[in-house]
Amino acid sequence: TDSVPAPGPHAPPPVLLQAIEEAIRDMASAKIRPNVVVYNEYLRAAIRQGRLELAVRIFGTILDTPAFLPNLQTHKYLLERPIDSSTASPDQDDSSTQPADGSSSVVVVAGETAMQARLAPFQYEVLRMMTRHGVKPRAVLYVGFLQACLRADRLDLAAEVMEARRSNRLQVYRLYK
Repeated sequence: TDSVPAPGPHAPPPVLLQAIEEAIRDMASAKIRPNVVVYNEYLRAAIRQGRLELAVRIFGTILDTPAFLPNLQTHKYLLERPIDSSTASPDQDDSSTQPADGSSSVVVVAGETAMQARLAPFQYEVLRMMTRHGVKPRAVLYVGFLQACLRADRLDLAAEVMEARRSNRLQVYRLYK
């Protein structure tokens, strides 16, 4: 018999995402309103699974719910990167999955490039949503989003992130002093 791992912080993303969705349904049927902590974990699970469209909807729910306020955890989770659960766990050293001849490194790099191409527009959309809702992003988000844009070779989005940063009068360079 195949055993399904219990959901937890290091469970494979699909298992964790399904468990959170089930918990939210159970809470709704019991007339219990989930809070921002539950939605933060839901957001994180969606991002880690690479379900970025779902993550945008979840983040929209966080922004649209008056009782919720994006907090430090929300900002931290927005910087998460999807995990390829077929090859590695979040705690696994990447070097252990690489054969000695380096043949899988091309696949990993190609997959990484494809994910970066999806991650940069997602993070840019999150930044736009925050601006529309009057939520001031933390400086670390600008830095992380800018790095994602540059890794994906999306200079157009990088320029937009920098412009958004300027309009919020944040001095990103001060983070490094």
